[in-house]
Amino acid sequence: MTATNVIVLAVLGQIVPPATTAGQLSATNWLLLLLLLGGFLGLLGQGLRVIPGPKKVHDRTSDAADFAKSFQLNRLLMSLFIGFIAGALAVIAFMETKSDLPMDRQMIVTLIGAGYAGTDFIEGLTKKFGKKNNSA
Repeated sequence: MTATNVIVLAVLGQIVPPATTAGQLSATNWLLLLLLLGGFLGLLGQGLRVIPGPKKVHDRTSDAADFAKSFQLNRLLMSLFIGFIAGALAVIAFMETKSDLPMDRQMIVTLIGAGYAGTDFIEGLTKKFGKKNNSA
């Protein structure tokens, strides 16, 4: 079953979510919770990956003004967002139609790793196939 089929089935309410102590989650709410969890774990993985970046910029600059000029906050935020997307996509890749996505330690580490490594993959694709600047 493809990820698109899983999403369509979830939207149509045909994926059975796991029972919770407070009752039943709807399939849509269950899917959104899993995507958010995967996204935040992917963001965490990407956050671990980018920690050395600001440290290197800080070490290269002599004062706070130089640091502010050199540090690119928008690039950091975009990188974290890509990590979020990579984690959410990893959840979709691991989902089964019967909602048995085990959120154990191994799955959590896997989703953090997806954010760490998936961001490299996505950023590599955008650099290779992204818009080229032809100004000379």
